[in-house]
Amino acid sequence: MTLSDILNPARITQRISQGDGAAVAAELRVEQPADVAEILMEIPDAAEVEVLRHLSAGDVSRILEFLVREGESALEPLAQLPRETLSTILSRTPLGTAARVLRSLPDTLRADLISTLADRELVETLLAQDRETAGALVTTDFIALRDRMTVGQAREAIRASESLTRQFVQLFVVDAEDRLAGSVTFRQLLLASADSHLSRIMDRNTISVPAGTDQEECARLMERYRLDVLPTVDDNGRLLGFIDLAEVLHVAEGEATEDMYMIVGLNAGESVQTGIRASIRLRMPWLLLNLATAFAAAAVVGLFESTVAKAALLAAFLPIVGGQGGNAIIQTVTIVVRSIALGDLTLRNARRVLMKEIVLGCAHGAALGIIACGAAYVWSGDIRLSVALGIAMTINMLVAGAAGVLIPLILRRFGIDPALAAGIFGTTVTDVIGFGVLLGLAALSISLLGV
Repeated sequence: MTLSDILNPARITQRISQGDGAAVAAELRVEQPADVAEILMEIPDAAEVEVLRHLSAGDVSRILEFLVREGESALEPLAQLPRETLSTILSRTPLGTAARVLRSLPDTLRADLISTLADRELVETLLAQDRETAGALVTTDFIALRDRMTVGQAREAIRASESLTRQFVQLFVVDAEDRLAGSVTFRQLLLASADSHLSRIMDRNTISVPAGTDQEECARLMERYRLDVLPTVDDNGRLLGFIDLAEVLHVAEGEATEDMYMIVGLNAGESVQTGIRASIRLRMPWLLLNLATAFAAAAVVGLFESTVAKAALLAAFLPIVGGQGGNAIIQTVTIVVRSIALGDLTLRNARRVLMKEIVLGCAHGAALGIIACGAAYVWSGDIRLSVALGIAMTINMLVAGAAGVLIPLILRRFGIDPALAAGIFGTTVTDVIGFGVLLGLAALSISLLGV
């Protein structure tokens, strides 16, 4: 059997349905845990459970590290395993990963399993953290050195430890109350004299974050200071564990995807693999909200029904104004939302960013307004409506620049994800303003100069 057959989800599902689950598990056991996790995501839940039943607790534990990154839906089949099996698996799983697995399980089963864990209190502490904070990402499989240790004692502690699988560069130092005191590198431990105390060679300015820190803020800190690991502490400064670079990269990817989806009114949980019913359920609320806001723009047009009746050409100009305004505000909002996520846009520099976008809106609006006015006059020969189009275009581009900054900041101020601004609120603003200016100027010119 070739490697492609072994890793083929359809082939695996067929073999398991034929009662070959033990053989499939034996073949998968020698593959990389990341590859096995990806396969388990692509086969039916029943087939996944059958594979997990035939893997050792240690094998499943290594796979869970990758499954937890895919969200709670990827972990739901675990609830079908026997309680004793799950308990054994979690007892061999780093507590940070175990806590994330427990979040996905039914309440009764979760409580039952927590009672079997040796570090029950720490697991409960991790479970109490918000899902999008550092505490939900923390890895507890680490070694902490005491600040009163000598370098020689630290070396012996390292040799005796089994918790160095993900700590290759930096080791954490704690005081007598387990509060983070600093960090040392392997290089320092290798080069320092054996009788030197860690308190004399450690870095006391180690960057750390409280467990309640937002995941995006953790990603920004690690990127800014080029950190491979980020220590996480509780409210009293006690070391809970650390976040590693792989977790942060996954978070950054997920946050970027979420922002991108939400800007166009999609749920970050949807993908090309999502079923039709689920996709309808996820998309329909946004489409209904967009329909409601579209009626606001239609109401503006309705106010000028007699004007449109006198100058039918205005109906052709409306999509031009609305389309350009919508494109402009989506450009601005995309930049602003991403800048907020990266920490580049704060209340401190919001005024400068707002002025920049207003100036850009004026420049773009003037250029496009002149071009639109000229093109409309060549096409229609009506200077009044052409000038109205040019002015409406200019004003709408200015509004798009200002609203593209203000709407995300206002939403953020009220605790709403700024990515919600673009598709719904932003285009509604530009449609209403653009249509109102165009039709208002057209009505004024018709009233003053006649048809």
